[in-house]
Amino acid sequence: MKAICFFILLFQFSAALADEHQLPIDLSAEELELELIKVSSSSQKNTPQKPIVVYPEIERIIQVGSRLSLWLKRLNLLRTKNQQIFLTSKEISRPITIEKPFSYSIKSITDSFDDLLNNLPSVYRDVLLGKRDFYQVKAEETELFIQFMRSIQFKYQHAIRFKLNDQRRAFFIRAARRDVRGYYFLVMNNYTAEKMKEFDLFSQTEKDKLANALTKICMNKLGDFYECESLLKTAIAEKKVTEFYQMYIDTARVTWHSFFKIPDSARRKDIVWKDTNTEFLFSEPKDPKFQSFIKNNIEEEFQFEDWKLKIIFSFLPDLPKLFFQAGTQPHVDKLGGNIITLDANQSTDEFESKWMIKHEFGHVLGLPDCYHEFYDVETKSYINYQLDSTNIMCSRTGRFNQRIFKELERNYR
Repeated sequence: MKAICFFILLFQFSAALADEHQLPIDLSAEELELELIKVSSSSQKNTPQKPIVVYPEIERIIQVGSRLSLWLKRLNLLRTKNQQIFLTSKEISRPITIEKPFSYSIKSITDSFDDLLNNLPSVYRDVLLGKRDFYQVKAEETELFIQFMRSIQFKYQHAIRFKLNDQRRAFFIRAARRDVRGYYFLVMNNYTAEKMKEFDLFSQTEKDKLANALTKICMNKLGDFYECESLLKTAIAEKKVTEFYQMYIDTARVTWHSFFKIPDSARRKDIVWKDTNTEFLFSEPKDPKFQSFIKNNIEEEFQFEDWKLKIIFSFLPDLPKLFFQAGTQPHVDKLGGNIITLDANQSTDEFESKWMIKHEFGHVLGLPDCYHEFYDVETKSYINYQLDSTNIMCSRTGRFNQRIFKELERNYR
C-alpha cells in the first residue's frame, strides 16, 4: 500500500512540474521575441519580488539579434514574395534528441557568438553592431547572407532562452528531478539488476557511464545531485551497486512514463472509441476557413493503420474551441482542456500553425509534452532534449505514432 501511495505522489509531483510553464525547446526566433516582450511587459507592470539578474554579455547578443530581425524585415519589404529571405524552414529543422541533448550557458553562448561575429564579412558585422545603416543584400549574395545570419540568429535564440529561463532558475534546478537520461541509458543498453552484479568487472569507461546513469535515476527519486553522488560512491565502495539500482529504477521508470501517459485528471469523458473511425465533437467556428484548418490538419495527423479520428463540428455547449490571440504562445487552457489558443499574427497556411493545431489538439486529448529542460548544477548549464523526436508531442519534426495511438487506445477504448 505504501508503494502504491508513493508512486501516486511521485506521478503528481512529476505532473506538477510538467504543468508549470516550460517553453517548447524548438521555438523560432520570432516566437522567443514575443515571449521576451510579454515577460518584459509583465515585469514592468508588476514589481518583482527580487531583482532580475542582468548579464551584459547576454544583453549584447540580444541587441545584435534584435537588429538582425529588424534588418530582415527591412530587406523583405523591398523584395517580392518570391524573393523573401527566411533563415528558418521545415527542411532545416533538426530534433534535439535525448542521445544528443542541447546544453548552453553564458560562457558557451558568448564564446561561440564572438567567434561567429569575428568571422562575418565586415559589412555584415558593421550593420549588426550599428556602425552603419542597413545594407541592401544583393540577389547574388543572398545564400551567403543566409548562411552567416542563420548562425547569428541561432545564438540570438539561445541568449533569449537563457534570459527567460534564468529568471526562474530555482524551478529549472527542481526540474532536474525529471531528467530521464539515466533511465533511458540503462534500458537501451539492457543494464538489468542481474547485470549490475558484474559492475566490478566492467572497464573504467563503462563504470563511469553507469555511474552517471545511476546518479540520474537516484535524482528521479531524491532530487539532490550531490546526495545521489555520495550515496552511489558509498554503494560502489560497499559493493552494493545492485541494491542501489533496485532502490531507484522503479521511480525512474514512473518518471519516464509520466512524459507519455495521460493523467487521470486529463482523461476526457466525451470520447466514444471505435476501432476504425472515432468521432470527436468540436465547436464549429464561424469562419469556414477555420473549419477546414481544424478538420484537415487534425484528421490528416491523427490516424494509425486502420484507425482514424474524425472531427464532427457541433453547436453543443462545452466542446473544444479554437481561439486566436495576437502575440500569444500557442496553448491549451489545461491538459485535457477545451480551449486552444493560437497566435493571430501567424497565418494558418504556415507550417508552424498547422503543426501547432495538431500538437495542441494532442493536449486536448490529455497527452502531455514529452520534451524536457532543466538546470544542471554539476555543469552549471541548461540542458534540454526531446524524449522521442518522432513523436508530435515531443518535437516539431515528430508525427502521430504508435506510442500515441496505444496511449489513446488504453485510455479511451
